Amino acid sequence: METSSVGNTNTGSIHVLAAADLSALLEAIVAEGYRLVGPRIRNGTAVLDEISGAAQLPRGYRDSQRPGEYRISANGSGETNAGRYFDYVVGPTSVKRFLYPPRRKVLEAERSGGQWKITEPADDYPPTAIVGLRSCDLAAVRILDRVLLNDIYPDPVYAARRKATLMIGVDCAHPSETCFCTSMGGGPSVESGYDLNLTELGDGATHRFLIAAGSDRGEKLMASLRLSTATSDDLAAGAAQRKSAEAALAQNPPMQDAREVLANAWNSTRWDSIAQRCMACANCTMSCPTCFCVDIEDETDLTGEHADRWQTWDSCFTMGHSYVHGGAVRKETTSRYRQWMTHKLSSWHDQFEMSGCTGCGRCITWCPVGIDIREELAAIRTDQKTDVPEAAQ
Repeated sequence: METSSVGNTNTGSIHVLAAADLSALLEAIVAEGYRLVGPRIRNGTAVLDEISGAAQLPRGYRDSQRPGEYRISANGSGETNAGRYFDYVVGPTSVKRFLYPPRRKVLEAERSGGQWKITEPADDYPPTAIVGLRSCDLAAVRILDRVLLNDIYPDPVYAARRKATLMIGVDCAHPSETCFCTSMGGGPSVESGYDLNLTELGDGATHRFLIAAGSDRGEKLMASLRLSTATSDDLAAGAAQRKSAEAALAQNPPMQDAREVLANAWNSTRWDSIAQRCMACANCTMSCPTCFCVDIEDETDLTGEHADRWQTWDSCFTMGHSYVHGGAVRKETTSRYRQWMTHKLSSWHDQFEMSGCTGCGRCITWCPVGIDIREELAAIRTDQKTDVPEAAQ
């Protein structure tokens, strides 16, 4: 199966897909042999999960996100199958869960006749199409590609899953209060990394999608659909929606200097202030679409004849993450939060020549005490300016 290009962009003209034909698009994807994954409402959140069709998408739902707070609710129209499909932003799950699973068996060992037979189980990931990926999600995939598809230590399972995944992006129309993609060089509109991209416009009688292909796979799917060429009015409506979304993000503080600020913030008193609030629960890293730390666990049955080795997501907020012989290196919450934030926004550049943050805001929304990484960076920056010795002022 053809691989999606990491930096792909619109490969042809923009067309219009009627909202009533969204089901036809998903059916065409399934006909190509893909499993469908998309947003659906579960436990009061919009999560990425396997779906059977458009009827399971969160149509008519909007979410509200603030530091430590998430709510999603129907639009209250009371009509069946009414409203827009993608007016929520992002939930606690991301595409990482599918490309880099939280728990995966890496080895099996069986003893027979005094000898051990070790096998590597086959990965059972089918060709998968993920619908509804936002600009920040696709930016996260580019970051994971840089980390896990590097020339020295590539992850073969990630590479195979990446190749087998069809990426279908959706532009954001209503960014949440915790979104800050523009501060990280992104934006609410999907620009690259997709096979197909959708811009949802209008509602009711005017409900439609702008659709564009970003790969040969996307072009093939578009050729099977009933489409019309986008008019100047369609393109103007898309541009107006993008401008409105960008305006909603305009209040976000600048973060372009995060690398330098945090590289010089080792002794900032702000870390202690954060630690007094931080529960070290690891919600931020577990919901982050780019955190890639894992642990290796061995399990043996009671007979001692069989053992499994598992790779599981880990977090730098756990005591065991920095454990070496004699104890943990980072025993205090102060040092653990400093490690996470400094790595994410600063030293990631040294390792991978890019930031590890996409500005999706999940770490802010899903922090139980509402710690806001934007506010903490601003406070550290302010502290550095006020700590300049008088002789240097």
